[in-house]
Amino acid sequence: MVLESLLDLGSLMPWFMFLLIFLWTPPHFWALALYRSEEYGEVGIP
Repeated sequence: MVLESLLDLGSLMPWFMFLLIFLWTPPHFWALALYRSEEYGEVGIP
């Protein structure tokens, strides 16, 4: 009963979504910043 509740996909899905967003967000915005770095420099954003 306890093992079944621990392996329930419904209880794991929020953690999966959290990890997906947590791990995806920094490289995504870093790539966007590098892609637009010239434009950032033109307007004075370091």
